[in-house]
Amino acid sequence: MPTRSPCALVLSDRADVRCRCRADDGFWQPMAPPAKGERCFTANVPWPEGAKRITVEAWHTAEDGETVTAFDRDAIEPVGIAFATLPRPLRIGTDDLHLPAWPDKGLRGDQLGPNRAGRDW
Repeated sequence: MPTRSPCALVLSDRADVRCRCRADDGFWQPMAPPAKGERCFTANVPWPEGAKRITVEAWHTAEDGETVTAFDRDAIEPVGIAFATLPRPLRIGTDDLHLPAWPDKGLRGDQLGPNRAGRDW
């Protein structure tokens, strides 16, 4: 089975951060902490045929080593080398191509840009 090598940049003021990742709903794989002079956690993740998503979780614990005091999860869906061209708005000044709401990432759904659908000023 082929593997992928994701890396995760974790922004924390703590040194005891731990990370893990997985492909789709597969088994969680521990991620190695950054090497000296590096900033990203890394891992080799088995990538099954047809897998579409990599999920990374990062957390740190209280002094007891058990109680999670901070936790975050993010997922990406890698794309191939071919990117689709975004369509232009049907009418200039409309919100035909506004960014849709994505509450998990802080997007309210009412923003027109910055994006490639904006006007050429």
